[in-house]
Amino acid sequence: MHIINDSISEVPSHIKNSCDLIDKLRNICFDPDYILISFDVISIFINVPVDLVFDSVKRVEIYLVKNENVFRRIFKIQLNSTFLMFNNKFYKQIFGIPMGSPLSPILADIVMQDFEKKVISMLSARLLFYFRYVDDIIF
Repeated sequence: MHIINDSISEVPSHIKNSCDLIDKLRNICFDPDYILISFDVISIFINVPVDLVFDSVKRVEIYLVKNENVFRRIFKIQLNSTFLMFNNKFYKQIFGIPMGSPLSPILADIVMQDFEKKVISMLSARLLFYFRYVDDIIF
């Protein structure tokens, strides 16, 4: 997973943790009329369609080793291997990316990067700042 994660270019909105957020906000002057907005994407893994993952992976600058087709096959196998057991019965997750997979946070981050680029470019208002930590957004 480190190969994939290290291959994704970090976006300016990325923050490592709350201390990093405080450091980035420290030098921003806030007008009293400004509104602070924060979102938390709920159940991101099970709400991200697999097709959206593949579309986002194609669009986001991701530099994987020489054979990208190998990684695409790995993604496909991983994303379609979503089984769980409940009350001694096996069930297949039919929507979203698998919870508990080490690949899911990376893929969800790629989708969120792609999504934020699209949405921010469509806004008519100018954002003073925009930061995201996994599925928590603040602007």
